[in-house]
Amino acid sequence: MLLANIFPSAGKADRRADINPFELSAFYAYDGEGNIYLDLGISIGYNRLVFFKQTNGYKAEYRVYIQLVDRESGSLIRGDVWEKSVTAADYGETRSSAGISSIQKKIYLQPGNYKVEGRIEVIDTNIEYKRETIIEIPGRAEGLPNISKPVFSIPREDRREEKPLLGEIEVSICTSMVTSGFTMCPDGIYADFNMWLRASFNLSIPFSEDKKGSCFISVKISDSGKMIVSYNRERVLLDETGHSLFCFDFNVDDYRIGVYRMEISAEIEGTEKTDVIRKEFVILFNKGSLYEHFEETKELISLVASEEDLKSLVTVPPESRIDEWNAFWSERESARGSEYYNFEQFLSNMAYVLKHFSDGVPGWKADMGRIYIRNGKPDEVVTKQGGRLGVYYQYWYYYSKGIIYVFTDKFGTGDYRYVGTRHF
Repeated sequence: MLLANIFPSAGKADRRADINPFELSAFYAYDGEGNIYLDLGISIGYNRLVFFKQTNGYKAEYRVYIQLVDRESGSLIRGDVWEKSVTAADYGETRSSAGISSIQKKIYLQPGNYKVEGRIEVIDTNIEYKRETIIEIPGRAEGLPNISKPVFSIPREDRREEKPLLGEIEVSICTSMVTSGFTMCPDGIYADFNMWLRASFNLSIPFSEDKKGSCFISVKISDSGKMIVSYNRERVLLDETGHSLFCFDFNVDDYRIGVYRMEISAEIEGTEKTDVIRKEFVILFNKGSLYEHFEETKELISLVASEEDLKSLVTVPPESRIDEWNAFWSERESARGSEYYNFEQFLSNMAYVLKHFSDGVPGWKADMGRIYIRNGKPDEVVTKQGGRLGVYYQYWYYYSKGIIYVFTDKFGTGDYRYVGTRHF
């Protein structure tokens, strides 16, 4: 379910959208002859599809519609439609948060500013998802380095042995935005105990005989408190066209749960010509969640589970926690119609609060974040100005529960704090 924007006047409770129903990525790249094209990617989780039982497993089908619109003229440049089927061996795989289906397309376009509109229909159902993004394809005469926004991906299980060392960011040249053996990480959201993250981006610079495509690239990763957690700077050589795809591989096992910002910069050697691009990604869970930061994870899960529910997870030895974690959520998946919600709902709520309430601390530790994780999206949100200037109140209505949560912003900064609960 795509959650609506519910914070019309909140400052720190910002107005960005919730976890997206599918990933729509659009990046420009160059082929071997130096021709520019749109690298278009669609990625959707199995749990967003509907699988029908077959003789030897389960099958889902979906249809993708893409429209490219010129933002200056508003005219439709191109429309495409593709279909894809997905099979799964058992029901558990169809509901797994790790199952992802992807489509990658190459579309040649002229330089310009485009809106990419994407729509997915789940075949034989009335389910439909929509997304759009903006892509600017640069011309060739800018004279500056140009970096595309990175796309995040995660390796498949058979590449586990290639995992980078903690604290290192490995730089390499890629063959495509999502290379063989990797799957796109929708919305830059990571939730895995064994793998790592890859950020892929395109870099182009004006080619000159004296520099031979020489460039310095830097990557800096900082947490929600603006503390730098990883950094690397390297000198690279682009190919003879002045265009190359690069990958950053980095181990996130020791990252804490939260929102992180990646900043990539490129500088042409011997000049002051630079370009900088920034993009956020989210760590929901990782290996450290069940080891170094397990106390924090227990505090988080206690928002949706009782002490008795957590007993097995807390008492098993560390080496058995991953299995127990999976069993913990499997029980909730089977308890449909009960007071528990499943892992997919939990991830969705977590992604929302991390993006909307993280301001120096992980969003789930904020008052609004904790209540959102416990209860999900409010049925209605009302914001009112208080009796004196600068004071605002926000009321979260949960009609099915007969509860109203009340928050106040005493200084008009958007920093809402919980003040009480009302019943009706």
